[in-house]
Amino acid sequence: MIPPAVRTELVDLESTPRYGDDIHVAATRLSGDQIVTDTPLTWDDVPERDRARAHMAKELFIPSQIPAETERDAYPAVLLGEHAGESEAIAVALRMGSQILINDLRGREYAADQGLHAEPAPVSLARLYGRYSSRELFDIHKDMERVTRSKVAVTGHLWFSESRGAPPAE
Repeated sequence: MIPPAVRTELVDLESTPRYGDDIHVAATRLSGDQIVTDTPLTWDDVPERDRARAHMAKELFIPSQIPAETERDAYPAVLLGEHAGESEAIAVALRMGSQILINDLRGREYAADQGLHAEPAPVSLARLYGRYSSRELFDIHKDMERVTRSKVAVTGHLWFSESRGAPPAE
């Protein structure tokens, strides 16, 4: 699933040359991947989104003003800026009761504190072994690493077929 802020970030990375060709190629590949689907953010997600963002930014949590039912749009305005994508993904995953793929360490810690299963992206990618070859997963991983660092040492394409989604030994 991709919440609106994550989709916005991917589109920005895809369409803005300031990030360089590698980032552009990676974002284009990730935003067009059939593994993920857009997931709307709801007004019920807003308080949790704001709590998560405040935690990751090490700020005091100040609740958002949520408009009355009659004033609401189809979904709340997309939060932009630092930790926007992570905080929306956490809020939506909590509502849906799903696990979350997130590379941000503080985001993973916050998600785990809320009872979500949060793991580094390469560990989640390894679960797709069989649907994709280890070489394809390694290429997706390299694309993702161009955008953000997961801090999981993937030693080559065989890491995906050997780990089968198990976290690598520390």
